[in-house]
Order: sequence, then C-alpha cells, then structure tokens
Amino acid sequence: AKPAAWKGVRIPTALLRPGELAAAAAVRAASEACDIDGATEVAPLPLPPVALHGPSSGLAAGQVAMVHLLTATRGPPPGPLEDADGTDEDDYYDWFTWQRAEAALARSGELGSLATLRSAAASLAAAAAAGVVRSRWGGVFGQEWMGQEGRAPAPSKGGSAPSSSSSSAAS
Repeated sequence: AKPAAWKGVRIPTALLRPGELAAAAAVRAASEACDIDGATEVAPLPLPPVALHGPSSGLAAGQVAMVHLLTATRGPPPGPLEDADGTDEDDYYDWFTWQRAEAALARSGELGSLATLRSAAASLAAAAAAGVVRSRWGGVFGQEWMGQEGRAPAPSKGGSAPSSSSSSAAS
C-alpha cells in the first residue's frame, strides 16, 4: 500500500486525460486515491454528475469538479453495516455510514465535499425512487439524511447504491 496523500476524508478527483471519458476518470480517481482495482471494485452509476466546489478535496477556491457517482461492486463485510463502519488504517477504502461520512468530512474541513455528498444523496434518492438504481446493503447512501430510513425504494431496473461519490470517500 502507498502512503496516504492527505489526512482525513475527501472525495477523490482527477483531471481528464486526452480522450478519456469522465466516468473513466472517476474510476481512475478512486483507483489511485483508494489504492483499489477500480476496474473490479467500483462501477459508474447511470446518473448525472454533481458539482464539487473548491476550496475542497484539493481544489482551489473557485474551481469546480464534476463528481461522477460510482457504486461498489461487492458488498460490505458480513454482519451489521454499523460493524463495517470503521476506518482501517491499512486500507484507503473504507465503508462509511451516512453519519460517519458526514462527520468525517466536517472534521476534515471538507465542507465543499460535504455539500457535494448531500447533492449526491438527493440524486441517489430520486434515482432509487424512479427505479434507476436499486437499493442494496440496507438502502441507498444518504437515505438517512433524505428522511427515507426504513422505506424501500421502488423496484429497480438495475444499478446500486454507491459507497460514496465521485468514487468513494478516501480516508
């Protein structure tokens, strides 16, 4: 494993390479920031991106990044989701509950990322209600903030709930 590029939690970002699709750049950002094999561990969701405004996640004030939502291809470790809600110091890719992600971003001073995460939660809730993404592993990410705890989204055509935005929250 490579050493962490920063302390705390942030939304991974990457500049587009010539000819690269934005969703592929999001997978690459997750791969590089979280030290994972993005090709097998995350997949782009069929949703429009949400904006991340700097200063946050390495962006300067006034810069804007379009965050493409990804989903984990495998579920969290077995057992209650709250048990998976912890930071593994040897792993840059962690499962976060909504409450923990929100608190970690606030502690890290990533207020722009927190606003982006909330926009992503609204997008995911709407997509789940429309059947564009499916509820997995207890729901869609951010449903607690959206006031949808315990409500099953409408039946879906496919997709899934992301572990976080742009890629995944890197810790």
